[in-house]
Amino acid sequence: MYPPPKHYKPLTRKVSQEDQKWLKNELQQYGQLTGLGWILSKEPEVTKLPIKLIILSKEFVNGNFQVENLLEQMKLTEEQQCAVQKATIGQRENPSWQLLRKGRLTASNFGVILKSKRATPSLMKRLSAEYDLSGVQSINWGVVNEAEGIKAFTKATGLTVTDSGFWLTSSGILGASPDGRVGENAIIEVKFPYTQRNTQRNN
Repeated sequence: MYPPPKHYKPLTRKVSQEDQKWLKNELQQYGQLTGLGWILSKEPEVTKLPIKLIILSKEFVNGNFQVENLLEQMKLTEEQQCAVQKATIGQRENPSWQLLRKGRLTASNFGVILKSKRATPSLMKRLSAEYDLSGVQSINWGVVNEAEGIKAFTKATGLTVTDSGFWLTSSGILGASPDGRVGENAIIEVKFPYTQRNTQRNN
């Protein structure tokens, strides 16, 4: 009934590296306003963090690995901390963010860990990031409305919010992923309680 769609080609010639470079530069000018900005940005050099190497080491497997050694090898320099943050911008949409949070005490699970009296299978599963929370309505609600909260904050204060990745402390064990950075020394964390989803909001 309808003619088949034709494959659209904006160019009659093959796309060159110069074309790709031009598009990348154009998108980067918009910063956080384009979802492709962080994907197309230059990949930072990230020092491989030793968690997996430590766990798979012969000493650890045989039970001869001392806690003090583990804590020492987990430590990060300031350069490594910044590199991890840059490599994980995009957070949930960035595979590196998912990978580097595994096995660490993050802000989202720290309260649960403090209240735990023993290492249960469910707790270890949570630390290993094996739970899929993408279908949890309350979490989706917060994620969807996060941009609205940042927009409201920017309008009210006139301050600029930049994207943030995963920040680790110098211990290499504790970390957090704020919703954004405000200047060099402040962050923003947006909260949209699911229980208040039907509450009237004032613009």
